[in-house]
Amino acid sequence: MAPVGAWPNEIHGRRAWLENDPGSFYVASAHELAWGESPLFLGHPGATLTPLLWGVQSAFYRVSGETEKSFTRFTAQNLPTVFFLSKLTMTFLHLLSFAALFALARRLLDDDAAATIATLAYATSLPVLYFVSRISVEPLLVTFFALSFVAVWRYQDAALSGRSGSAYALSALAGFAAVSGAVTKLNFLGLLPFFLGFYVIRGRASRIELRTRTIALLAFVSASGLALACYSQVIDWGVFASFWGGMAKKRLVFQWELADFVPGLEARRILLAAELPFFIVASVSWGLYLRTAEDPDRAMWFSAYIIYLLLLFAYRIVAEGNFLPFHYFLPAQAALSVFFGWGTLQIARKIGVPMAGTAATIGLIAWLGLHHAVGVWTAIESRLHDAAVYADHRPAFALLRRLGPRERVGVATPAGVPQGRGSLSQLSPGVVALHGIFYPLPWDPRLSILGREVSGLFAPVAYEEIASSPERTFVPLFKAEAAIVPAAKSAPP
Repeated sequence: MAPVGAWPNEIHGRRAWLENDPGSFYVASAHELAWGESPLFLGHPGATLTPLLWGVQSAFYRVSGETEKSFTRFTAQNLPTVFFLSKLTMTFLHLLSFAALFALARRLLDDDAAATIATLAYATSLPVLYFVSRISVEPLLVTFFALSFVAVWRYQDAALSGRSGSAYALSALAGFAAVSGAVTKLNFLGLLPFFLGFYVIRGRASRIELRTRTIALLAFVSASGLALACYSQVIDWGVFASFWGGMAKKRLVFQWELADFVPGLEARRILLAAELPFFIVASVSWGLYLRTAEDPDRAMWFSAYIIYLLLLFAYRIVAEGNFLPFHYFLPAQAALSVFFGWGTLQIARKIGVPMAGTAATIGLIAWLGLHHAVGVWTAIESRLHDAAVYADHRPAFALLRRLGPRERVGVATPAGVPQGRGSLSQLSPGVVALHGIFYPLPWDPRLSILGREVSGLFAPVAYEEIASSPERTFVPLFKAEAAIVPAAKSAPP
């Protein structure tokens, strides 16, 4: 209902982010992704997401059969569908993260019921519901975080049972997953390869032979190095360090307002209103679990990285001065959901609630609703706003889809506006808002090939040129009428 464009998202009537940030940047960068070349968009660095989005665009182009058009022209004319498919891919990646989180919770807690509750608690949280179809790296971040811990724990189990070959393979898998997470979002998982490498050699050190641990560490490091070498073919580390280093320094200016740290329905405070009950239950359960854990070694190592995630989230919130960047809570939310699941199960058992059947299902829905009803309401309310805004974009995209190879969308200009090479500037704000691809960016003087192609498909024309067109359409975004015209009759971009 609102796949592409640039407008301020709203949460209960108050501005949140921009719809195109960072989705349009990732889509545009993916369109011209090339092995061994610097990407158009750095991300954080997002090296696992961009190739997936390129695959979506490439597959769509090939399946369409419209080979008479170039890849870029086809993508530009079908931009809403490209974004829809990309967002559908994001939803699939979130489902994948749920499966990874379930595997993590089951491996740590050794209880399917607790793992199920943990996964459902995470899946119904505000950060997940708000980002469930937005183009960002968060689901990949959670997936690689969970899989890397699961791989290390399975390595330990294999090593202790004498299955050395499986142990080494699982250690290598842990290294690959950890590096994949690091190149997805460096500030969250950049420490994970080092942390897990140390865990491989030190975790349960007294029970696993030194020779096995040493070979496992070599497998971990080798897989990590190979993965990093491959991902570095789509990352410009020098530019990445220069830009994001500067951004980090800018965020050291703290500006606080006490009201922004009190639960409320405003965008800057909604996370507290939606997730504070969950956070309290998860935190208390976390503490109780550490006191009673059957495997304290795993519990403590896992908890150590959660503390880092929470500190990073706290830094971001304090630096921002409010809770608007709640996507920073997603990795910690996933990890804390594990303890929320365990704690919920303990409560249910203590009060004698059955763990199967209709009553158990109703009880679980009510329990999750108690914690996440505000988040569900907020996510729906915000998406309805986006859908209403996108109504102004639809007529322009409908014309784009019908363009022939030598046609453009002519947009009527006000009387007296000279026609010629410079007159396209009259349309630029509306056209850029339509596709949402803002380039050049501060760190890169290059123009987006895709953004330039979309903009080039629109041109200002005198009203007389489209007055007799049977498909003349009023485009609210441009505040003008538009129609398909031959390219020769429209001003060049």
